[in-house]
Amino acid sequence: MHFSLIVPAFNEETRIANALESYYSECKKLCSFEIIVVANGCIDSTVQIIKEFSKKHSRTKLVEVREKLGKGGAIIRGFREASGRNLGFIDADDSFDFTSVGKLLKELQKCDCVIASKWKGQKFSEVREDFLRKVLSRSWNFLTKKLLGLEFNDTQAGFKLLKSSAWKGIDSKFNCTGFAFDVELLLKLERKGLNVKEVFVKSVAVKDSKFSLLNIPSMFFDLLRLWRDYH
Repeated sequence: MHFSLIVPAFNEETRIANALESYYSECKKLCSFEIIVVANGCIDSTVQIIKEFSKKHSRTKLVEVREKLGKGGAIIRGFREASGRNLGFIDADDSFDFTSVGKLLKELQKCDCVIASKWKGQKFSEVREDFLRKVLSRSWNFLTKKLLGLEFNDTQAGFKLLKSSAWKGIDSKFNCTGFAFDVELLLKLERKGLNVKEVFVKSVAVKDSKFSLLNIPSMFFDLLRLWRDYH
């Protein structure tokens, strides 16, 4: 298997079908692929929609998890099911331009992990998000640089690719299985001396994001835990 794409989904009934259609149509241009959708504690019709989609699209697999694992927990579960030599994960909101997946896979041949970054080489005014989210993003980015030494523009990008050998080469036990999972993943990759590259990819603002201001306290405490554990 060439490429395994993991899509974590929590109560995404309003957009999961369109997102999967977009992802599937682009992945069909690749030599071989699988899409693994991890339905993470859903209480709406997300699971049924994915089941219907997978009946028509044979390379789509549903992993249903009854308890809520968090974004990171769902991705980890998906990676355990994956068989591709290249792995990726992307949010279920279809906010990134997924037509870039072929380009990113080519970039992955030169490194161990690729971040599809909406901030790489971009000015504050050029990023397509509302003002508050951009302020929060830059504040988080400042903290990850100062506390953890991660010199990336967009640690939280919801679209990342990595080689399966890189995933297998790091410790699979994660302290952060929520939104801070991305930061811990990058820390683990850097600790192993693996090469992570950021590539600018267009994105669009989406409504009804699963991230809310209520997530900020737990993310901040996760950041402090990572600072304690990795420094």
